[in-house]
Amino acid sequence: MEQLVSVNRVMASNVPGYVAERSLRGQRKVITGYAKTRGYGTFTGFTWGILVRVDQNHVLGPISDITGKIALGGLAIVLPALTFLFWTTLRLQKEHLKLRESEEALRRAQSELEQRVQERTVELEAKQAQLVQSAKLASLGELASGIAHELNNPLNNIGLFAGNAEEYVTSGRCDPAPLKDCLIHIQEQVHRAASIINHIRTFARTAPLVHEDLSLNEVLRESVSFMLEQLRLHDINVVFHLDENQPVVQGNKIQLEQIFVNLLSNARDAMQLSDKRVITITSHLADYKTVRVEIGDTGSGIAPSVLPRIFDPFFTTKPVGHGTGLGLSITYAIVKEHRGTIEVKSSQETGTTFVLHLPVATHVNGMELAVRKANKTETAQA
Repeated sequence: MEQLVSVNRVMASNVPGYVAERSLRGQRKVITGYAKTRGYGTFTGFTWGILVRVDQNHVLGPISDITGKIALGGLAIVLPALTFLFWTTLRLQKEHLKLRESEEALRRAQSELEQRVQERTVELEAKQAQLVQSAKLASLGELASGIAHELNNPLNNIGLFAGNAEEYVTSGRCDPAPLKDCLIHIQEQVHRAASIINHIRTFARTAPLVHEDLSLNEVLRESVSFMLEQLRLHDINVVFHLDENQPVVQGNKIQLEQIFVNLLSNARDAMQLSDKRVITITSHLADYKTVRVEIGDTGSGIAPSVLPRIFDPFFTTKPVGHGTGLGLSITYAIVKEHRGTIEVKSSQETGTTFVLHLPVATHVNGMELAVRKANKTETAQA
């Protein structure tokens, strides 16, 4: 078989009946059958091999057709899949690009919004500061007559003592003791007038808010002294029930004074038609963490229908031209800024009481130290 496969031409020797096959060189055939036989008669001694060849295309054609169909079928499946994958990838890339653009737009919008909020916050804080300042100036306007009277007293005393001193000098009496007494009294009255003016200037000025440890009782007394002439002119008595432990809070002195001046002014106005005119001021440690302050009057009280609105800006029960409606709303804002609370109890029979809770300046462990500090301060001032 191997010999036959290698033969490119079949030769039958040079004998009768010779048949020469055409050249098979260059042709690709597939051997599908083979038979071996011997020669007979004239061809005795020869061995014949019969090869049956079939065209390769005839044998492999069906396989090629099937392979081609499979390839076409695979291509028909793969090509749409690749097209879909390409289209999906392109669509996802576009969506991703849109998402990035949207994210960038949102980031810019958020940045702009934060900037606007910050600007708006600064603007609102500035307006609130202006309202607080306007309310302070309005309070000073209401207290102007009382302040003028407070200044008039030391000025009259200064004039009296100065006249006495002049009389001692012109009379020729050389005794220095009375003259020295007059000069000392003049200095005291000058200091008193200067203290009143400085208090007014400090209360009215716009200054950075500095929080410090303060004796709340001292702030209450100074607030009353600021209103004392106004209260006297309205025949109002002030009764103190202050905690002897001298509770200490951390806050801004001017703002706390503004709170108490506002509440005292409201109490003054509420008692104009009352026969009994008393303001009661109470302070005590509520739980060694907060200080409770009560400012009560014997006025006509607040109607229950308007009680929930008294801290609203520009709300007032006073006649037109007699109030801005800012006092209690600013008081509420300042109390919140000091991390405190304020509430009101009112009865048309017994009057109105404002209750404030302010955190102490130190924790429980440091309360004793804070109390001693406040006691030393008041002892030194006395």
